[in-house]
Order: sequence, then C-alpha cells, then structure tokens
Amino acid sequence: MSKVIVSIVGLIFLLILAGTILPDVVNDVAAEDYSENFENTTGVGVTSVNETLSYAHYYEDLTNLSASSDNGDDTPTILAYEEDDYIVTVGGLQTSDSRILTIDYVREAHQEFTGFTSFMRLSPFIFILGGIAACIWGLFSAWKTRG
Repeated sequence: MSKVIVSIVGLIFLLILAGTILPDVVNDVAAEDYSENFENTTGVGVTSVNETLSYAHYYEDLTNLSASSDNGDDTPTILAYEEDDYIVTVGGLQTSDSRILTIDYVREAHQEFTGFTSFMRLSPFIFILGGIAACIWGLFSAWKTRG
C-alpha cells in the first residue's frame, strides 16, 4: 500500500514540476537579451518616435521591452510594438530636442548547433519522463504483489 501512495504522490509532483520547468527551459534556450541604439530628433510639439528594430521581439506584447535616453529631460516609455514590421513607438520625449535612444528587447537566440545544447534542452524532459516511468513501475509492482 505504501508503494501505491508514494507512486501517486511522486506522479503528481512530477506532473506539477513538468508544467513549471519545461516552458522556462524552452524560453531560456530560445531567447536572448538584445539592445539597439537610435539617434533621433523630435520636432516642435512631437513627444514620440517610431523606431524599427533589426530583429523581431520574442514576445508579441510589451513584455521585456524597455527604452532609455541619454537626454536627461526625457522619460522614455514604450507605447506600442507592431510585430509585423518590428516598429516600436517610444513616448515621453522632450519636444525639439535630440537624443540617442536605447531600446532593450528580447530576440530569438541565434546559436550554433552543439550536441551539448540539445542535451541540455532535453535533459529536464528526460528526467521527468524517467520519474513518470518509475512511478508507473511502482504502481505496477504494487499491483502485481498485492496478493
């Protein structure tokens, strides 16, 4: 009876673990932080600019997308991101002034293929599958020896 309880608790624990760990592993391997600088000047009455990123932002929304300026009078804020054209709208800029904007975002990782990277990507999955198999084996052996 104790094998059954331990196996069921272990199976539940591993399924919860799989739901929390596996998505983070994929994101950590697939995305990397990146930043770009843009020189621009705002006109009279203009407090926002549109800048085109070199790479697509990894997320479809404003997650991990930020801007900073070398102009101390600016308070740059990301207002919008257009994912089709990689255009970021930055507001909070001083009118009739120039600056260098730095936009920080997350892009898809461009890594060289190595066997170790593939192994690291699959190791949590293999660990969780092994744990599930062990729990199922424990349930089976408990059922087989119940007599």
